[in-house]
Amino acid sequence: MRVHSHYENLKVSRDAPPAVIRAAYRALTQQYHPDRNPGDAKAQRVMGMLNRGYEVLSDPARRRAHDAWIREEEAALLRQHDEAVRRQALRRAQDEPPPAASRHGLRKGRVAGLAAVALLLVAAFVWAPGGSDAPAPKPRAAAAAASR
Repeated sequence: MRVHSHYENLKVSRDAPPAVIRAAYRALTQQYHPDRNPGDAKAQRVMGMLNRGYEVLSDPARRRAHDAWIREEEAALLRQHDEAVRRQALRRAQDEPPPAASRHGLRKGRVAGLAAVALLLVAAFVWAPGGSDAPAPKPRAAAAAASR
């Protein structure tokens, strides 16, 4: 994210040395000077921006302050951008319906549930009290003979 600054107004890079800034200022002021553009409101506006930019960038202390301002502004823009992206992603996630269960998935779940119930019933029957530990019943004829 870039912030429009005096560097852009003078059409120089942010690491331009003072000689390059001075040369750019001179070239642009000749192009937009009010004497060369009488009555041109745009030329007057541009000339004002060029003068302010050169005043700042030609003074080392003011240039450092301007560079610090640019860094702060770009960091703020980056935070705003990140926040906007995060909000947009959150909105998309809220707008999307949850995935619907497929019929195949429901069928598999029902089959697994029924199998679990059947297994529990078989286990309950096998290990129920009175199951395999109970004595075998006596035959009736043997029981009748024993009682006489």
